Amino acid sequence: MRNILLILMLLTPSLAISEEAVSIPSDVSPEADAHLRAMSDYLATLKAFSFNAREMLDILHDEGHKVQYSNIRSAVVRKPDRFYGKSVGDIVNRETWYNAGKLTVFNPSENVYARADVPKTIGKAIDYLAKEKGLVMPLAELFYDDVHQAVTIHVEWGAYLGEHNVGEKACHHLIFGQPGISWQLWIEAGQRPIPAKLVITYESEPAQPQYVGIIEQWNSSPEAPDNLFEPRLPSDAESIEILESDNVHNQHGEKKQ
Repeated sequence: MRNILLILMLLTPSLAISEEAVSIPSDVSPEADAHLRAMSDYLATLKAFSFNAREMLDILHDEGHKVQYSNIRSAVVRKPDRFYGKSVGDIVNRETWYNAGKLTVFNPSENVYARADVPKTIGKAIDYLAKEKGLVMPLAELFYDDVHQAVTIHVEWGAYLGEHNVGEKACHHLIFGQPGISWQLWIEAGQRPIPAKLVITYESEPAQPQYVGIIEQWNSSPEAPDNLFEPRLPSDAESIEILESDNVHNQHGEKKQ
C-alpha cells in the first residue's frame, strides 16, 4: 500500500472553525455581527442545501512568485450527518462522501481513495479532521448547525462595509479579523440571507496569499437521497492512507509545524 498524502487543499482556507461556545469581542461591529447571525439562523433552518462554488487560491512558489489557481466545487449537505462534495480544477480533483461517521475521499486522477472513521455528526467530524489530521474542506464552515458560533471562535474584530454586489446580487459586505488571517463575507440582501462570496487573506504568510470562493446555484431544498452519500468507486481503485499534512494552516490561521 502506498502512503500518499491525500489532502483536500494545498493551502487550507479555514476560518478557525469550532463548535465551542464563544463570546463576541467589543471590536466587532453590531451590524456586522447581526448580518452574520441572520445568515447563520437561516442556514440552521435548512434540513438540506446544495451549492456550487468557483474558487481561486494563491500558492507561493519557492522562487517567491504568487500564482493563482482555480477550482470548481459542488456540495450537497443533509443534516445532521451526511454530505457529498466534488471538486475539479488546477490543483484538486476529488470526491468526498461523509455518511454518519464514515468518510471516503477519492482522487480519480490517481485512482486512489482513503477511508476514515470520524465522529457521527457533521460539525464534530469537521472539527476532528481539522484538529487531528490538519484537513480542512473549503467552505465547510457553512455545514455547521450554528455557523455564527463556528466561525467566530477566534475573531477579534469585525466591521460592516455596506451593500456591495456579487455579480448582479446586492449583498451585505462584512470583514472580520483573527490571529493570522482576515476574512470577508458577502451575504445576499433580502429575505434569503445566503452566502455569496468568501475571501480569506493569510496575513501572517509571505505575500499574503488569498482564497476566494464565489458561491453560486444555491438550493435550499435539493434532492438528497441516501445513495448520494454512498461512495461510488472504481473496482480497481487503490486504498491509501490519509496522512497529516505539514503544509496546512492550523485553526488560528498559522502554518502547522
